[in-house]
Amino acid sequence: MLNSADELRTDPLRDEALVYESLLQDAGTPTKVKVYTGLPHGAPDFFPMHSVAKKALVDLKEGVGWILQQSSD
Repeated sequence: MLNSADELRTDPLRDEALVYESLLQDAGTPTKVKVYTGLPHGAPDFFPMHSVAKKALVDLKEGVGWILQQSSD
């Protein structure tokens, strides 16, 4: 079981991404965020058989579709 300090270290880019997302929202840019707690950055590449990594890939594909839809509106 991971403690909160270990969880924070599993994705070194997470905090920066959350700050960036907040800045985008403050500027009026629509955003979506999903955090996969306990998995390292790049988990779908490193652990493609992990059920949460599989879910992250599905969410990524849906997210790209959402971005494309935003740009066509």
